[in-house]
Amino acid sequence: MKNAPNVPTNVTPTTVISNKDWTFYKANTPYSGCNINAVSSTSLKLDEKTQILSPITQVCRLYEFGNDPNDTVNDQAKIKTNDTNINQLNQQVTKILSAEKDVWANYIEVGAIWFKDTDTLVPNDAMATDALMTGSFKLSNSTIETFTQTQSVMNNCFRCHNTEQRFPPATTMMPLPGLNIDISHIIVNGYFWEQE
Repeated sequence: MKNAPNVPTNVTPTTVISNKDWTFYKANTPYSGCNINAVSSTSLKLDEKTQILSPITQVCRLYEFGNDPNDTVNDQAKIKTNDTNINQLNQQVTKILSAEKDVWANYIEVGAIWFKDTDTLVPNDAMATDALMTGSFKLSNSTIETFTQTQSVMNNCFRCHNTEQRFPPATTMMPLPGLNIDISHIIVNGYFWEQE
């Protein structure tokens, strides 16, 4: 969904990310005011009457199509092709949707990440997935992954949805063995809840 602006290249702390309001961003907020996680500070407050948290986090997307333009690890030609393809896809879909009639006109494809080859995953080897991936290497959802966009250990979907064994909250439960990929946190939680 088009709910947060993209950070431009060559950004500085004083760069205003957008001069318009977005769902999760107030117009004219500088980069230094974006993606601030107040959870561990004393500034985070809950108004019990209204059930509103403050301060409000101003959200911006660091990588428009899920790729860092300064990436020195992955093939820049492939990254540019990936980003161009996503942009062209969005343009083509936008042309056939009616802004007044189609709810999908409010959405865009921001990227995707997938595995280059089939049958190459190894359960319990989460780090091996890095070499196997292609597409949008730093793909983040602006709302549920706001604060992990710059973390090198949590910078894409497969960091959580990996092949590692899951251990239960109680020692009396059986762990969930390493799988090719953990698709859903709900399934993982359900596995342990069944044992309670």
